[in-house]
Amino acid sequence: MLKVDPPWQALLSSLAHPALLQFYYTCEVRVVVNATIGILEPVSGVVYIAKQIDEIHLDSLKRSTAVLGNTPSEDLSFPLIAVVASFARNDLLFGARGYRHALMEAGQLCREITRAAAAGGIDLDCYLEFIDADVDQTMECDGLEECVVALLCSRR
Repeated sequence: MLKVDPPWQALLSSLAHPALLQFYYTCEVRVVVNATIGILEPVSGVVYIAKQIDEIHLDSLKRSTAVLGNTPSEDLSFPLIAVVASFARNDLLFGARGYRHALMEAGQLCREITRAAAAGGIDLDCYLEFIDADVDQTMECDGLEECVVALLCSRR
């Protein structure tokens, strides 16, 4: 299991609420802490270690938010929450336009994450604009059937 500070653990545990389970068919929550990627198990709220990443991938992740000069990469902090959408799963349910449902559910999940964070005293920034290929590579997403659609981290 991935170890995070108590406020973050409370946040991640709160995401295992039964009302949010509807989003986890399409979306997955991954957490980056201390060069480790964890995946939230949505029923128990436990974050399981999935992968260790090297300094190169951490730097790439930080730089990925500096898109068009809008977001200084120094603002990206850890722990970092990544919302990953699986377009392939929704394609099975809704056909070729299933990606729209995936994006809507990812947006609703981001809203719930920020609400839960605010209730726990954590102010989150939600990055929706970043260099997709770098983030997807770090999170081991293929960028087509599964990709990172949002990055959330605490405000500095």
